Amino acid sequence: MSKFRIKFKLQSLELEIEGSREDASAISQNIGAQLSSIIQPAAGIIDGELVHDSSPTIQSPPIAIPTNRRSRRRKSLGSTPDSDVSGAIDFILDPSKYSTPKQQWKTADKAIWLIHVLQDQGKGTEFSTKTLVETFNKHFKQSGTITTSNVTRDLGRLKANSRPSLIGENTTNSPSTWFLTDEGVKRAHALITEALNDSR
Repeated sequence: MSKFRIKFKLQSLELEIEGSREDASAISQNIGAQLSSIIQPAAGIIDGELVHDSSPTIQSPPIAIPTNRRSRRRKSLGSTPDSDVSGAIDFILDPSKYSTPKQQWKTADKAIWLIHVLQDQGKGTEFSTKTLVETFNKHFKQSGTITTSNVTRDLGRLKANSRPSLIGENTTNSPSTWFLTDEGVKRAHALITEALNDSR
């Protein structure tokens, strides 16, 4: 009985692959094909064929990742219909109940007031920065426009520094959404009372 011994060594083999979960099966099959093309020349040694080049050459096609699949966005539990929608929210403001935002208010106060009004009118419970900015600037431009960077910065500071906190952030949503705490609702009521008194 003839015997044989084969020693196979791969030096500095590295694989780095990026893709979505749906592509995992196709990727693994292609990797298997690539590796099998390296090992196949060893069969020629067993069958008595001459192998002139000891370093195998990979000639199989490169890994193909399907591109026609749409990426799926997962909707987080507890998100409201408005939380994933960017763009201005249309609503009718009752100035006798909510007054109107004042130009001298800080950006955070304008955002708190708007969140309270939208929540009170059943437009949702949590809102993204973009939704707040576009809604405020569409309906209350005369009160001084607000910017995305300022709203994110100022609400973030309120969340981190105010005790008890006036604002909460739901980071499980993408983009994250803001909502009022009980203290935030109290602050909104104080702003409304202040604005109503100033308008008399």
